[in-house]
Order: sequence, then C-alpha cells, then structure tokens
Amino acid sequence: PATQAMPFPVQQSHPTRIAGVQMQTYFDWICIDYVWSLVACPVLAVPAGLAPDGMPVGLQVMGPPRSEAALLAFGAWLERELWPAAQVIDPR
Repeated sequence: PATQAMPFPVQQSHPTRIAGVQMQTYFDWICIDYVWSLVACPVLAVPAGLAPDGMPVGLQVMGPPRSEAALLAFGAWLERELWPAAQVIDPR
C-alpha cells in the first residue's frame, strides 16, 4: 500500500518521524491511509517509481463510491504512463 512515508528497512516496524513530526504510535504513520477505507470509496495503490535509495514508491488514488471500474482503468493508464518500458513478471 501507499503510505505517507518513504520505504524503510524491513527490520524496522514503522517510521518514527515523518516530515519532522514524531510518530508516537504504530498507527500514527498509517492513519492517513486507513481513513479512506471508512468512507466507502475505492482506493488503489499504483507503482510510482523508485526512491533515491532504489526502494519502490507508490501512489494512492481514490475514487468516488462505486467507481471501481473507472479507478482500475485509470490505474492501468497511470501505470503505463509511469512505467512505459517496465517488464511485468508473470506470477505463475
């Protein structure tokens, strides 16, 4: 999922500071993300590039209620535009 923080090492449970703001609890750093689930709007995370350290970053896109098909189509378009030469790995 997309979050408000840059990628961090897997050994770290969560970022402790974001944009100079101390994160007091684990939920502080993800609160901006889970609120969208409570308003019945579809949300989509799309790959958006790489951070300076090479870690992947994503973009979170939200649509109005019952707009899943349009949101998925937009996400597919956005992914093609952001990653035009990407090699998709067959998961099978």
